[in-house]
Amino acid sequence: FFLIARFCITDMLLTFFVCASLYLFYIEYTETEKRNTRRLFLYFLLSMVFLVKGPVGILLFIIITICFLLCMRDFKYIKRLWYLPGFILFISIICAWGIPFWLTLGTKQIFSLLSQETSGRFVSGYAHPEAFYYYLPVFVIGFFPWSLFMFVVIFHFFRKKKTFSKETKKQIYFFCTWCIITIIFFSCSRSKLMTYILPMSPSVALLMPLISKWEMEDKFGKMINCLLWFILSVSILVPITLIITMPKWLPVDYSITKHHVFITIIVLLIGSIVTMFTYSVTRSFRLTKKSICLTNCIFLIFAIVSSSKYMGTFRSTKDVVQKCLSEKETNYALFGNHVAPSLVFYSGKCVMDMGTGAEFRKKLSNIKEPVYVLLSLKDYNKKKDWFQKISFYPVCQNNVHVVLSEASD
Repeated sequence: FFLIARFCITDMLLTFFVCASLYLFYIEYTETEKRNTRRLFLYFLLSMVFLVKGPVGILLFIIITICFLLCMRDFKYIKRLWYLPGFILFISIICAWGIPFWLTLGTKQIFSLLSQETSGRFVSGYAHPEAFYYYLPVFVIGFFPWSLFMFVVIFHFFRKKKTFSKETKKQIYFFCTWCIITIIFFSCSRSKLMTYILPMSPSVALLMPLISKWEMEDKFGKMINCLLWFILSVSILVPITLIITMPKWLPVDYSITKHHVFITIIVLLIGSIVTMFTYSVTRSFRLTKKSICLTNCIFLIFAIVSSSKYMGTFRSTKDVVQKCLSEKETNYALFGNHVAPSLVFYSGKCVMDMGTGAEFRKKLSNIKEPVYVLLSLKDYNKKKDWFQKISFYPVCQNNVHVVLSEASD
């Protein structure tokens, strides 16, 4: 969450509004006293989901809630999802932004944008195409160790479903549906990024307290015991491996100092050792879970402190624009590569996308003003020879980005 929140992208906003919508639905469903104000606020949150990412988030919400109600066999409640005042609020909020946007761009541009960002990504996979199983390792590794406990929760639930109370069944059905449907939904999309499944994060976290309440006996207790020993062993081996192989994987493009990374990994290693000791002495899942969470929090603090000067600039171009472009003449053309939204915001210019090499050269032939290209150091190093062939050289840079020009200033 920290990494994505520092990027100049909308995934965290989508995550917040989707999660808030789903959790509010769950509260409304489980509370004995139904309130129309909650339903009205739910439609407000859904309108925010639409404004952030279009119909994709709305579709995800609908599929999750309907699948949950089908699991509960509560078909009558599907009708309660419809609320006319809420729908009017939903349409009003969208139109308040959508109509001016439509008048500015025009119908053709709107349909082109919607087609590209919805069906283009979901069906055609014009950006970031990946295999169908892409999110399985992302889920297991990205949500480690809690992702492994998810399988235990599901297995134990279906094994002893009859012994659970109605409220516990609702909780497990809802959060499992939330998690599983999110993975399946985005797996069906041709375009895939790790950040797309962030909305499922709370569902994993909210299922974990259930394990602490269950009796650690029989096969379930043995399963948890074996899984914990495996997780704790991996938690110790991973930092050791990272330290040994640090020269091979530590990026040099961003001038990240080795001692900052080393100290952060050592903190993770010490925390993992303490957690293993805690479990070996107490054999308590509750205490072990707290120790894992505490270790992660301390690790995150060290990671934030050591990387704060770098993380904010991965997608943001504020620093390089102020440093390199603020004193340039006003009549110049600006090209961006993977940083166009941020570059538009901070430069105030109409930023053109570089596109392919042939497209870039074609655009250059129609421009009479001085041309500047802003891209990440990583992208520049990949295409350094090509830029030199077309006589584009660095004129300014910071730790992350570089500005190129046809002639030095």
